[in-house]
Amino acid sequence: MNEDSFFGWLKHQKYTILLSVICALIPFLPSIFKSSSSGTKIKITDIFDPNWINFANTLFVLATLIILISSNFLINKDEEEKEKRLCSYIKDNLGDNCRLLHNGEHDFFHRMEVSIKQFYYSWIVVWCIWLLMYIWKLLVPLMGDGEFLNKFTCFMENILNLLNSFAMFFIYMVITFSTVKASTDDGNCKQMHIGVICLIVIGALCIGADLIGLYTNNNYANLQFAIRLIIGMIASLSMMVVLGRLNSSYLDIPQWLILSLYIYAAIQMLYPLMYLLDTGEINIGNWYMAHKTEIQLLFYFLTFGGKICLFMVILWIIRKNRFLFFLVHKAHSLAESDEMLETFNRTYDGYIEKREIL
Repeated sequence: MNEDSFFGWLKHQKYTILLSVICALIPFLPSIFKSSSSGTKIKITDIFDPNWINFANTLFVLATLIILISSNFLINKDEEEKEKRLCSYIKDNLGDNCRLLHNGEHDFFHRMEVSIKQFYYSWIVVWCIWLLMYIWKLLVPLMGDGEFLNKFTCFMENILNLLNSFAMFFIYMVITFSTVKASTDDGNCKQMHIGVICLIVIGALCIGADLIGLYTNNNYANLQFAIRLIIGMIASLSMMVVLGRLNSSYLDIPQWLILSLYIYAAIQMLYPLMYLLDTGEINIGNWYMAHKTEIQLLFYFLTFGGKICLFMVILWIIRKNRFLFFLVHKAHSLAESDEMLETFNRTYDGYIEKREIL
């Protein structure tokens, strides 16, 4: 099997995959050992332990974060030599007059370098926020119980989820505007600045409303539902637009993996619904209560599997300069698309007119 293909590369990642699977199965090990020692049959209601679930997620995120940090992805060595090689590749394969170099070779290389750093560090931020979130969930049971503590727990979870969604949306903006800036003459990133301002405003409104909810009891459940609905929409939208950008032939990500991540993105919309179900604010009948553990396990495996798929996609993208290759050719496609469309229409319309004359 070709090692440059995804499945060929995946064969060499068997230990990483094994580590991920072990992390996913950790919550079930105590019940299995207890059942084996006592000789009793395992009940599915005994399997789901939120503390072990959070511990498994913490261990997985920490292990994968270490792998991401240790990856040799950034351009930190021999920058001058790499700049010459990249510009030589563009001239040889995309033409001496390629519009990517309209502002100079050094300027283009610098923009690509900055884009790669922004892309890489944004994913590191996403993983760090996940790590903080699961560590926080591990610490909450040790703090006791109380109305204000429960509200503060919701407040912290909302902030971390909101920051995670914003980091994901920033990745989309990095991919989008880094290629647009490299492909246009003016390199205008005004839309990126507007997007950042909109995110700040939405985040400030959500945090402000959540702070007010800490000290008021009026319609607190409805307030939490509204805040979590907004966060769920932003999280789902952010991941979907990132996947839309990454779903490119230049990156060659298998479609089944993209589809799995779209499912994971859609699950983010369940964030407000799970809050209402867990707090008992809505009642959808005895069926949910009878199958609550099974539903929670399904939700756990879908979200954990989504994180594994996302991690594998990131590892694949940062391998062998694949993301730099994507940025160069995506920017070139944007730079040449108008001229190519004009040439196509001129030629195609010309053939139509000639055929009508005949």
